[in-house]
Amino acid sequence: MKVLLHCVWLSVLMCGSVYAQSQSEMNMEAASNAAKADKALNQAYRELLATLDPDGAKLLKESQRAWIAYRDAEAKFAADEARGGSMAPMLFSGALGYLTDERTKHLKQRMGGQETPAEPEAKPQPKPKTEESVTTKDERGAKTQLQAGQAFFEAFKAHDRKTAQKFAADTALNKLVWDPASGDNPTLKLMDATHIYYEGGSIQLKMQKTKAGRWIVGDVGVTAD
Repeated sequence: MKVLLHCVWLSVLMCGSVYAQSQSEMNMEAASNAAKADKALNQAYRELLATLDPDGAKLLKESQRAWIAYRDAEAKFAADEARGGSMAPMLFSGALGYLTDERTKHLKQRMGGQETPAEPEAKPQPKPKTEESVTTKDERGAKTQLQAGQAFFEAFKAHDRKTAQKFAADTALNKLVWDPASGDNPTLKLMDATHIYYEGGSIQLKMQKTKAGRWIVGDVGVTAD
């Protein structure tokens, strides 16, 4: 997705964002999520390996070793954005977890399995009258910053503004372009709970809590290189 903007928000700074987690807590949460992603990857790898003939198994092992080296190098590069800072471990773990999840999806696709279980059918809801009413304030958001950031990123990458409304305020949504005609950008990556990077710039997700105690993207700050 080419990240096009109605205007370049170089002077936008975060105002009024509420952070309930310390950097240390966010570092630990990102590390925990990366460990869970690695466990899921190992399971998918073993399952796929068991379905392959000797030649295929050999190729998968070579591919996995090469991919692990790539993943670790990418994660180190991501952490270098905050070299020596307290945020570096979160950047490292965030990149590690994201890339690991993508690898797991790829292996599952090779097996012909479903990437994710189907969501239960939602109860019928009245048609929204306004954009803000799509999801009520009490329902909006996620339990953690990382979950909110990941959900918002996936919706943004898919040009899905309607889904993004469940995890972000209009203030953030209106500063980004959601038109599918803008195209895709393969360099678009979520490096941690609050930063989206792409070739040519970055987007800071400014998290805040709702009155119901859930995390949403309250605003965004965009920087173009």
